[in-house]
Amino acid sequence: MYPYKDRKSVEKTAGSPLFHAILAGKVISGSIMEKAFLYDGGSEPLLQYSPKMYLIKGDKVLVEDSWGGWCRVSYQTTIKIITNWTQCKSIDFSAS
Repeated sequence: MYPYKDRKSVEKTAGSPLFHAILAGKVISGSIMEKAFLYDGGSEPLLQYSPKMYLIKGDKVLVEDSWGGWCRVSYQTTIKIITNWTQCKSIDFSAS
């Protein structure tokens, strides 16, 4: 979880599938573990605006980028693809 406060948390993050996928420029799939709000933003989330959209437990996402504990995810609705930012801690990468 960002910010990393000790060596163990840095090592855990550096060994995670998300870290390696983002470093290699790959997209990684995941599953939402809890209600996760979606924030607008380009290269980073815009936190000053209250989010109106959210994902729920079990929703499948593709993670395209990561920044400071936030993941830019794409979610396929029945009519379009939504790409926004959510907290990485809300995503399970092992259940994908």
